Amino acid sequence: MLEFLSKRLFTKPTLDPNGVVETLVLQQATAEGKLLEILPHQVKFFDQTLKRTIHRMSSDHLSLFVFFCTGYYYLPHRNPSAPESFAIYVEFNFAEMPDEESLPVAHTCQNLLKLPGMAYENNDEVFWQKLTTSMAHTKNVMSMN
Repeated sequence: MLEFLSKRLFTKPTLDPNGVVETLVLQQATAEGKLLEILPHQVKFFDQTLKRTIHRMSSDHLSLFVFFCTGYYYLPHRNPSAPESFAIYVEFNFAEMPDEESLPVAHTCQNLLKLPGMAYENNDEVFWQKLTTSMAHTKNVMSMN
Protein backbone atom coordinates (compact mmCIF):
# COMPACT_ATOMS: atom_id res chain seq x y z
CA MET A 1 0.00 0.00 0.00
CA LEU A 2 2.81 2.42 0.90
CA GLU A 3 4.55 1.66 -2.42
CA PHE A 4 1.31 2.42 -4.29
CA LEU A 5 0.78 5.72 -2.46
CA SER A 6 4.39 6.80 -2.92
CA LYS A 7 4.25 6.05 -6.60
CA ARG A 8 0.94 7.89 -7.11
CA LEU A 9 1.74 10.93 -4.98
CA PHE A 10 5.40 11.54 -5.64
CA THR A 11 6.17 10.38 -9.16
CA LYS A 12 5.54 11.08 -12.79
CA PRO A 13 2.90 8.73 -14.22
CA THR A 14 5.18 7.40 -16.95
CA LEU A 15 8.89 7.30 -17.67
CA ASP A 16 10.23 9.06 -20.71
CA PRO A 17 13.82 9.19 -21.95
CA ASN A 18 14.08 12.97 -21.53
CA GLY A 19 13.00 12.74 -17.91
CA VAL A 20 15.58 10.08 -17.19
CA VAL A 21 18.35 12.00 -18.98
CA GLU A 22 17.47 15.12 -16.95
CA THR A 23 18.27 13.22 -13.74
CA LEU A 24 21.80 12.24 -14.83
CA VAL A 25 24.71 13.95 -13.10
CA LEU A 26 28.35 13.27 -13.95
CA GLN A 27 30.28 12.68 -10.73
CA GLN A 28 33.99 12.52 -10.04
CA ALA A 29 35.30 9.19 -8.82
CA THR A 30 37.59 8.93 -5.83
CA ALA A 31 40.63 6.76 -5.26
CA GLU A 32 42.47 6.62 -1.96
CA GLY A 33 40.44 9.59 -0.75
CA LYS A 34 41.32 11.82 -3.70
CA LEU A 35 38.98 13.08 -6.41
CA LEU A 36 39.92 11.86 -9.85
CA GLU A 37 39.79 14.09 -12.89
CA ILE A 38 36.91 13.56 -15.31
CA LEU A 39 38.54 12.90 -18.68
CA PRO A 40 37.36 14.21 -22.07
CA HIS A 41 36.38 10.75 -23.36
CA GLN A 42 34.26 10.25 -20.22
CA VAL A 43 32.45 13.55 -20.80
CA LYS A 44 31.86 12.49 -24.41
CA PHE A 45 30.46 9.13 -23.28
CA PHE A 46 28.20 10.83 -20.72
CA ASP A 47 26.96 13.51 -23.15
CA GLN A 48 26.60 11.32 -26.21
CA THR A 49 26.77 7.53 -25.80
CA LEU A 50 24.89 7.22 -22.50
CA LYS A 51 22.16 9.70 -23.41
CA ARG A 52 21.76 8.29 -26.92
CA THR A 53 21.42 4.80 -25.42
CA ILE A 54 18.73 5.97 -23.01
CA HIS A 55 16.79 7.63 -25.84
CA ARG A 56 16.84 4.34 -27.79
CA MET A 57 15.49 2.24 -24.91
CA SER A 58 12.07 0.64 -25.02
CA SER A 59 9.76 1.58 -22.14
CA ASP A 60 10.54 -1.77 -20.46
CA HIS A 61 14.30 -1.21 -20.73
CA LEU A 62 13.92 2.38 -19.52
CA SER A 63 12.04 1.19 -16.45
CA LEU A 64 14.63 -1.52 -15.84
CA PHE A 65 17.46 1.04 -16.20
CA VAL A 66 15.87 3.29 -13.59
CA PHE A 67 15.35 0.27 -11.32
CA PHE A 68 18.96 -0.81 -11.86
CA CYS A 69 20.25 2.63 -10.78
CA THR A 70 17.76 3.51 -8.05
CA GLY A 71 15.87 0.45 -6.87
CA TYR A 72 12.60 2.00 -8.10
CA TYR A 73 10.74 1.49 -11.35
CA TYR A 74 9.79 5.17 -11.36
CA LEU A 75 11.35 8.59 -10.84
CA PRO A 76 10.20 10.83 -8.02
CA HIS A 77 9.10 14.37 -8.83
CA ARG A 78 12.04 16.74 -8.81
CA ASN A 79 11.99 20.26 -7.51
CA PRO A 80 12.81 22.42 -10.59
CA SER A 81 14.63 24.96 -8.42
CA ALA A 82 16.69 22.18 -6.79
CA PRO A 83 17.46 19.58 -9.49
CA GLU A 84 19.86 17.84 -7.11
CA SER A 85 16.81 16.86 -5.03
CA PHE A 86 16.92 13.63 -7.04
CA ALA A 87 19.68 12.52 -9.39
CA ILE A 88 21.21 9.43 -10.92
CA TYR A 89 24.95 9.91 -10.54
CA VAL A 90 27.30 8.52 -13.18
CA GLU A 91 30.90 7.79 -12.27
CA PHE A 92 33.81 6.47 -14.32
CA ASN A 93 36.16 4.49 -12.15
CA PHE A 94 39.56 3.16 -13.24
CA ALA A 95 40.41 1.86 -9.75
CA GLU A 96 37.36 -0.39 -9.29
CA MET A 97 36.78 -1.19 -12.96
CA PRO A 98 40.19 -1.38 -14.59
CA ASP A 99 39.23 -2.91 -17.93
CA GLU A 100 36.56 -2.81 -20.59
CA GLU A 101 35.34 -6.29 -19.67
CA SER A 102 33.81 -4.90 -16.49
CA LEU A 103 30.05 -4.70 -16.39
CA PRO A 104 28.31 -1.52 -15.27
CA VAL A 105 27.60 -1.56 -11.54
CA ALA A 106 24.87 0.32 -9.72
CA HIS A 107 24.57 1.30 -6.08
CA THR A 108 20.88 1.95 -5.47
CA CYS A 109 21.37 3.58 -2.05
CA GLN A 110 23.28 6.40 -3.76
CA ASN A 111 21.53 6.24 -7.16
CA LEU A 112 24.98 5.65 -8.61
CA LEU A 113 25.92 4.07 -11.94
CA LYS A 114 29.61 3.11 -12.12
CA LEU A 115 31.29 2.55 -15.46
CA PRO A 116 34.83 1.57 -16.45
CA GLY A 117 37.24 4.48 -16.79
CA MET A 118 37.70 3.90 -20.52
CA ALA A 119 33.93 4.07 -21.03
CA TYR A 120 33.79 1.14 -23.46
CA GLU A 121 35.67 3.36 -25.92
CA ASN A 122 32.36 5.15 -26.56
CA ASN A 123 31.08 2.11 -28.44
CA ASP A 124 27.26 2.11 -28.29
CA GLU A 125 26.90 -1.60 -29.03
CA VAL A 126 29.46 -2.73 -26.46
CA PHE A 127 27.90 -0.48 -23.82
CA TRP A 128 24.38 -1.71 -24.63
CA GLN A 129 25.48 -5.36 -24.37
CA LYS A 130 27.24 -4.76 -21.02
CA LEU A 131 24.40 -2.67 -19.61
CA THR A 132 21.65 -5.12 -20.57
CA THR A 133 23.69 -7.98 -19.09
CA SER A 134 24.02 -6.10 -15.78
CA MET A 135 20.36 -5.12 -15.75
CA ALA A 136 19.28 -8.70 -16.47
CA HIS A 137 21.40 -10.02 -13.59
CA THR A 138 19.84 -7.45 -11.27
CA LYS A 139 16.33 -8.27 -12.42
CA ASN A 140 16.96 -12.00 -11.90
CA VAL A 141 18.39 -11.49 -8.42
CA MET A 142 15.58 -9.19 -7.35
CA SER A 143 12.90 -11.56 -8.65
CA MET A 144 14.32 -14.27 -6.39
CA ASN A 145 13.38 -12.23 -3.26
